[in-house]
Amino acid sequence: MRLGLILTAGFLLIAALVALVGLLYYQTSDAVHSEIVDLRQHLIPELVGASEMRVALQSSQLAAQQIITARLQVLVQPDHDTGPLLGLDDSIEETEASLKTFERRLAQSRAALESSEDRESDRGASDVDTDSAIARLAEVDRQYAVYEAQVDRFIHLSLYHPTEQVSEYFVDELQVHFEDRLLPAVNGYGEKATEELEGRLASMEGAQEIANRRNFLFAVAAFVLAVVLGLAIARSISRPIDVLQEAADRVGSGELGTRVELRTRNEMGALAAAFNRMVGDLEASTVSRSYLDDIIQSMSEMLIVIDREGLIRTANRVTFEELGYNLEELTGKPLDLLLADSTFETLESGETRFRTESGEQLPVYCSRTELVGQAGSPTGTLVVAQNLSLRKETEAQLRASLEEKEVLLREVHHRVKNNLQIVSSLLNLQDREATGSIDPDRLLQESRNRVRSMALIHEQLYKSKDLANIDFSEYVSELAEYLRRSYDLESRGIELELDTSALGLRVDQAIPCGMILNELVANSVEHAYGNRQGEIRISFRQREGRNRLLVADDGEGLPGTVDPSHASTLGLRLVAALAEQLEADVEFESGSGLSVSVEFEAVGEARAGAALT
Repeated sequence: MRLGLILTAGFLLIAALVALVGLLYYQTSDAVHSEIVDLRQHLIPELVGASEMRVALQSSQLAAQQIITARLQVLVQPDHDTGPLLGLDDSIEETEASLKTFERRLAQSRAALESSEDRESDRGASDVDTDSAIARLAEVDRQYAVYEAQVDRFIHLSLYHPTEQVSEYFVDELQVHFEDRLLPAVNGYGEKATEELEGRLASMEGAQEIANRRNFLFAVAAFVLAVVLGLAIARSISRPIDVLQEAADRVGSGELGTRVELRTRNEMGALAAAFNRMVGDLEASTVSRSYLDDIIQSMSEMLIVIDREGLIRTANRVTFEELGYNLEELTGKPLDLLLADSTFETLESGETRFRTESGEQLPVYCSRTELVGQAGSPTGTLVVAQNLSLRKETEAQLRASLEEKEVLLREVHHRVKNNLQIVSSLLNLQDREATGSIDPDRLLQESRNRVRSMALIHEQLYKSKDLANIDFSEYVSELAEYLRRSYDLESRGIELELDTSALGLRVDQAIPCGMILNELVANSVEHAYGNRQGEIRISFRQREGRNRLLVADDGEGLPGTVDPSHASTLGLRLVAALAEQLEADVEFESGSGLSVSVEFEAVGEARAGAALT
């Protein structure tokens, strides 16, 4: 039997099993859906109707009590002329509206039951529960007719008779009938509907459980049958394939006498016969020259065949592409034509250099192998060479990168040494300036802030991809935040306003500029305000090829002309010294506060964008 017919029959059988399982599940779902539709059209309207009728009756009772309450107001305030009794008309309208609601809900329930009875008649069946529900609803209808007449009588009494007579009628007639007759009839109607619904739901659950078990058994049976069928089909196909694969492996290992014994009349049998013919043809012939040439030409390394005299017999395509020769230029030529560092006699496996047609020397890794004929005697030499140019370039790049890292490491050591020397000098200056009246905590804080201003430079440098320049605007933001916390400016009521452009500074400019910024802000915080509140503005901009750092406060200012190089405070003298290191121009303006401007040549690269805080 042909494989196509086997596969088609198997697929059709599996499809039939799947369709059968789907049909069973559809039948179960359809039965449940029909039952749910019947419940929604029959029992659920009964339950809803009973509930709404109870609510309507309770509303009518409350409205009747409000009528009595309105009548009692006259007894409590007999001399107060308010026209119509307060709220009496509204209560009567509410009573009548409640009765109309009850009548509407009663009519809807009756219509639902009649519709259900008509459907059962169409199906040729009679439901005892439906007949019982109709009888209960008829009892509710009878009791409601009495109750409606009583309500009409009660309303008439409330309009034209004394309050005592109205109250007695409500208690003795209306309320008694409501509690003893009408409400029990409505409750009985609802309770019977509830019991019937619970019974129907329990029946549905049982039927669905049975159907689910049946469907599950059918599904398991279909699955098992499909698996068995699939395994049988797979075995009928895989076994011949395994035999063919094993035979192919044996032929590949050189056993050309291998034959496949498959007597089937399907496609596998035809394939086995074709395989046997192919192996027979292969055994009767040798490997073609074109096949070997294709293998040689497909190699990614240079391959050169040398005869016993050391002359080139042939080479592959990669050899000509790498060295620039053509076949005629190399065929019959000695291999020494290509060797730059050795001769054919001294050539060994390892690194050497080939000479290209243009005279350049190409680094290669060469492998030499002797060719041996069928008789065991040498027939020539096979040379395989791999181009090492790319690897050499990579090695050179790695060495250059290593040297660059070593230079950077030496630069880091140099910068650290210089910064430590600056810290030492600052501490010596501060020590000489210190007197017994100076708070040591303040001196320690100033030193800590100066060191932190330098440390932030290296932190920015660490984050930057450019090891020569840092984003000074970001540095200003971080230093300002640090000073805000260090001097507790928020509690002192001093604000820092930043206005900076995204500019890059070299490290040798960033360190003194950052220390100048630290000293100017510290000077404003300590001397400009006392116990007053204020604002310190920090601006860093570039204009016409020069960077301008501005620190301005709105404090007390400085008296007279300021010469920072001869100032009385260490901070201002440091500003002068650092500005000299930057070759910067420093200007002091004192009026309604102190404004210090530091301008120096812009030698870093400006960065795109701006930061405004």
